[in-house]
Amino acid sequence: PPPPAKKDEKNGPPKPPPPPPALEGLYPLTAQFRSGPRNPKDTYADWADQQPTFYGHPVDVQSNVLRFAPDNYPFANKYAEDHPDTIVMSAWRAASGTPAGAPDDGDPLGVSNVSFPGHFVMSPGTYLSSGLSRTSSTVRVRSVDNMIKGPALLVETDNDGRKKLWDRFEYVRITAVNSNSVTVVRQFNGSPESRDFPSGSTYIAPMPWDSRNRKPFVDWFFNYSEHCPTDEDGRTAMEVVFGDMLYPLERRGGLSNIDGLDLASGPLTVTPENADYDLSCFRDEDDCEPDDEEVYKRGVRTFYERVREVLGPDRLLTTSLDYRNTDMIDGVNLEGLARKCHLSCVFASFA
Repeated sequence: PPPPAKKDEKNGPPKPPPPPPALEGLYPLTAQFRSGPRNPKDTYADWADQQPTFYGHPVDVQSNVLRFAPDNYPFANKYAEDHPDTIVMSAWRAASGTPAGAPDDGDPLGVSNVSFPGHFVMSPGTYLSSGLSRTSSTVRVRSVDNMIKGPALLVETDNDGRKKLWDRFEYVRITAVNSNSVTVVRQFNGSPESRDFPSGSTYIAPMPWDSRNRKPFVDWFFNYSEHCPTDEDGRTAMEVVFGDMLYPLERRGGLSNIDGLDLASGPLTVTPENADYDLSCFRDEDDCEPDDEEVYKRGVRTFYERVREVLGPDRLLTTSLDYRNTDMIDGVNLEGLARKCHLSCVFASFA
């Protein structure tokens, strides 16, 4: 905070201190990370009153968490228009999140709009060797080779396992791996209610989780690969994420004046481990292997290309340093910029 103003006994009220050197010159030197407000405001004046300032001056750069209150979009859009010297970014987590409707008791930025189970990355799995009742916590399986502790998906399939019946699923958490079974916590992380699952045609797959959340097991990677299953509306995970994150920034969208996207807290630089993007573990095949990590990286490239199509060449896309895609991004996100080790990398990478 600025130093307190000194009272002038002769000339009345105290005078504010002079502007600091940070406000002089041509370069953006003041910034606010994840500014608010995150709750709906009734008027533009209420919104503007809570925007960050430094010595009474609007900051040079702010990453604003707009997503929690879409009712504020008109206010944010007007504020960006009224303050052309301030770079206003919309902050998002792009790589992972909790399922829509899951309890929000971890990192709030991890709350996602993804609800279709096939839109999350899964690891190779196996099939149930006996039926599972809705009250049981012991899941008997054909093989435990691919089973690990952590989140997992139970989903029914057709007779050969090549088609997932996505409306018959449950999220569980594996707490123990035994010789021919796993022990689970039922109805995990926003799952539908526990249900009965038949033997043979029910598939169980562990789910890679993003350890960058404050709470373990709850943030799951989005399947951005070309193999991502589509929901009942024909949308992939990328389309669903873009619906809230990107498309409002289109030139005729509600956030057309926002200067770009700041992909904070888990950008796309961590590749999920042991991932089965095309879900090719079928009942008649005992050999079930993870896919090459290049499958995910190709999806990340497509993600950046589509974002750039909407933003155009003049608006900004910041993220963690992704050396494979420096032609698509403009620099380090505000979260990474605060780390000393990033600064030299920025100039070396983007020079």
